[in-house]
Amino acid sequence: MNAPASKQVVALVALTACCSCDLFVSPSVLGDWFGRLAPLHTTYLEIRFTEENGRLTGVACQRDGSRLSFTDAQVIVGTRGRVTVLIPNSERTLSGRFQDGVLKLQASWNQSVHADLMRGGDYCGQAQ
Repeated sequence: MNAPASKQVVALVALTACCSCDLFVSPSVLGDWFGRLAPLHTTYLEIRFTEENGRLTGVACQRDGSRLSFTDAQVIVGTRGRVTVLIPNSERTLSGRFQDGVLKLQASWNQSVHADLMRGGDYCGQAQ
């Protein structure tokens, strides 16, 4: 095998290895995700993932029952698949990763507050 071809094979193997260990978030996550903020009983977080200029990004909203707590919060998707929700008007964040089709998030302000988001939701459409 000549040198340029061997470099291509190495690059392909490295790319395959990275993809197989789920370092990157796939465009298959586009759309709405929702879940309850545990241990809270009526507080739900929803995220809408979109693609902008080839990058995954998102916005989040939170509702407590039928009351909208916040909307259009910035969601950052890092190059290694880390997802961070920036809670508006605070220094609080929720962050985590996709694992087995679930987005697992942990609150920065309280280790007992977490959320497991699944596909679905209507981006807080029922809240006022």
